[in-house]
Amino acid sequence: MMSLLCLFLACLSLFSTTKATMAEKTALLIATDGSEEMEVVITADVLVRGGVKVTIAGLNGTQPFKCARGTKIVPDAAFEDAKTGSYDVVILPGGQPGSNTLAAHEGVGFLLREQHEKGKLVAAICAAPIALKSHKIPADLVTSHPSVQKQLEEAGRF
Repeated sequence: MMSLLCLFLACLSLFSTTKATMAEKTALLIATDGSEEMEVVITADVLVRGGVKVTIAGLNGTQPFKCARGTKIVPDAAFEDAKTGSYDVVILPGGQPGSNTLAAHEGVGFLLREQHEKGKLVAAICAAPIALKSHKIPADLVTSHPSVQKQLEEAGRF
């Protein structure tokens, strides 16, 4: 929970504090079946309260996805439609098997690499850093759920 709070504070600190500027900031949160509901909902809520326009994109289109604990969430947009937008940050929630799905999805990998190459923010919560490893997104510092620590350490820089 502390790492989730740190992520929120880090994301918010990277954005300007003026309301006019904050309204212009955008975030894409990519979620799927097995994503951790708290990491989807709380992340979106904190950013929206901070004035960031958040789009929750579902890998299964606009159909509701069933989270790790059984909660169903209706995404704002299909990933296939949302991936063409420009975002200040792309966020991956953790949860299993959601993190593995994000790690295996070629479209997610393409978007993450594009976001990183543009020098824009990429954030991964809990177990989701395995998607960064899978899609070869370099990272200087990563915190994760202990269940994926060994996988990340095998990647070298993680």
